[in-house]
Amino acid sequence: MQFFDKAITYTSKYAKGIALLLCIVMIAVVLPLPAVYNTNGGSDAYPFVETSVAGSNEDLMAAVYAYGEYDIKLRNAVYCEGGRDDGVMLTDREYTFAKPTDGSDPTGWVMIKSYDGETDFRATVTVDIGYLAKDVNRFYLRAYRSSEVGSEMPTRIRYYASVDGEDFELVGEGSTLTDVTADNCAAVYGLKLKTAITARYVRAVIDCDGAYSLWINEFGAAAYGNMFRANSDGSRLLRDGQGLVYRINGESVEVVGYETEKQSGAGELTPSSVSFDENEIRYTLGKGSDNEVQVISSFIGDGRPNFSGVPNKIEYIVIHNTGTTEEITDAARYNLRMHTTDGETGWHYTVDDSRIYHSLADSVVGFHAGSSHNYCSIGIEICVNGAPTKSSNNFIFSGDKYDEWVETRFRKSLKNAAVLVAELLTRYGLSTDAVIQHYDVTEKNCPLWMREKDGKFVYEGTLWLEFMGYVEEYYELLNGESPVSAVNPNGRVVIPDYVTLSDGEVYPVTSIAPDAFVDKGERLTQITVGKMIESIPLSCFDGSDFIERIGVVDGNTSYKVENNRLLSVGNELIFDPEAAVSSEIDPKDGCTLDIRKLDGRNYVFCLGENYTLSEIASEYGADSYSGVSMYGERIAESDVPGTGAVLNFDGARLYLVLIGDADGNAVVDQYDYILVKRSYLGTFSPLARQALAMKVSGSDEISVYDYLLIRRHFLGTYDLFKK
Repeated sequence: MQFFDKAITYTSKYAKGIALLLCIVMIAVVLPLPAVYNTNGGSDAYPFVETSVAGSNEDLMAAVYAYGEYDIKLRNAVYCEGGRDDGVMLTDREYTFAKPTDGSDPTGWVMIKSYDGETDFRATVTVDIGYLAKDVNRFYLRAYRSSEVGSEMPTRIRYYASVDGEDFELVGEGSTLTDVTADNCAAVYGLKLKTAITARYVRAVIDCDGAYSLWINEFGAAAYGNMFRANSDGSRLLRDGQGLVYRINGESVEVVGYETEKQSGAGELTPSSVSFDENEIRYTLGKGSDNEVQVISSFIGDGRPNFSGVPNKIEYIVIHNTGTTEEITDAARYNLRMHTTDGETGWHYTVDDSRIYHSLADSVVGFHAGSSHNYCSIGIEICVNGAPTKSSNNFIFSGDKYDEWVETRFRKSLKNAAVLVAELLTRYGLSTDAVIQHYDVTEKNCPLWMREKDGKFVYEGTLWLEFMGYVEEYYELLNGESPVSAVNPNGRVVIPDYVTLSDGEVYPVTSIAPDAFVDKGERLTQITVGKMIESIPLSCFDGSDFIERIGVVDGNTSYKVENNRLLSVGNELIFDPEAAVSSEIDPKDGCTLDIRKLDGRNYVFCLGENYTLSEIASEYGADSYSGVSMYGERIAESDVPGTGAVLNFDGARLYLVLIGDADGNAVVDQYDYILVKRSYLGTFSPLARQALAMKVSGSDEISVYDYLLIRRHFLGTYDLFKK
């Protein structure tokens, strides 16, 4: 694809209009971003958290509206025939370029007109994001103009926001730099706020000229924040590349674990741990392979006509060839052009035979594909600089010079691009089927050099097949036989504000499970808490004694850090990395507690119910003591602790096991029976302390006898605590 190709090619007569308007979404005013927490201390207006973690898209645009529920209210208006909204078109992140003809499906456009064909009318769209989204600073809505179908751009669009759905505040009017007088064009009317807001509901009030119909597609809001890509394991669990495991809870997700080993099935090589969306850095891809390649990130940003400002929904990797064969037009030169062009065209990566330039953050839409694929893909240009041509400058694809160029130059470019593609597929949980040619979306003969075979241009061109062979080779080295996440933890964990799935759906990360970071030891050294976190149990860092630094992203209203200590806003101490707890115990002489050391941990086995914390501490002989339940709640002296409680006796850590109490509520009841039965059947994975409480029959493994004995106990026909 040549550099000055048009970004949108839906028909020749309206290509320019769509390209211009969609590229410059919401860049009418360039304003500073809100400050974010910097793990090196302080704050920084530059929109990246300065830490390097695997699988992260650091401080990028999150499409907080994705798949939000909404309603449309009309004034002086009705729906056009066939133009009624289906309830998902405006927030499904599916952008259409198709122009319906007589009798065809409108393919994603909501169509509204004046009730009498004359009176000015209004459409009001209100979206329920589903949760309180923080740092919302962008709004946008897409409209379509065509004299053929009688549609016109709105006369005015006003955006509103609300926390409760009742009181809406005007936040500003949308605008576009697109030439909306062009026929057959689509425009995105954007608004970027100087000061970000918190909102659950967003609203667009669209005023229209009664002589024309209104066509709209995609209305949304976006926020800047830490947004990580997570892949589903087929259940309700999600995993990101840094090792965090999440569970979906309705409209949000909870951090439930941290994995420090590659999952079964992962390949021989470990994917890069560098954020692919951090600017002004250099890093190496393909480490350990036969083709290591350096990436230089140098992003275009707000204010450039080829910076769209629209969140990207990554489903495909689109491959192009550059169209210039001059030696000087390498990846560095194309990156420079991306930063200086007045055109709309923009893609993400440019690859030559020595390096890769990353010019546009993966999370931002680039205009390279000429179709709706722009909104769901990463564009990669492979340079053909140095390719031989005839004296007439026509390209040639045979002969000694061509063969030499392929052998000494272009094949290296293909391998470099293949390493990049394999890393991207792994990062975003995609298969090799997601790699497509520019030809697939517009039938343009691109990537030209890779489509040639025996003097003709075909889909399975000689170099395309070779390239895909390299992609599959590197992909298998990274993933093994199946595309599972290959976790590469570096001891530093960033709990993001949002996680996004491969289908573009976005979830805020609002809580941490009680056992999420239990017993991670030296494998966890630094943690940063995102702005959306509202719940951190006291027990979640238990046993992670090597944490050196802890931080909280600016904007979190529930927690703070003072002197490297994590506190609630009410000043309750949640975690202090300096407060070391010993594994060495020192009970008093004559202590009768059943204390056992198993796998390096000290367990206290209670063979009876109703023992209070103070009674257990007295028998141990502790002068100072405290306790936290398995659910992260502080235990009072007079409280009866259950299984999983963490006891601190004179600075020594012990774990309580109450025989039969699998759920940790200090009572043996029907809920314990259910948990033990599920554990036996393999549908529940207990913690080590829970498993010890479940083995009431004395067996080394959880058996059918365990849950039967527990059932008999709460029915009163058997006593688990008899001598």
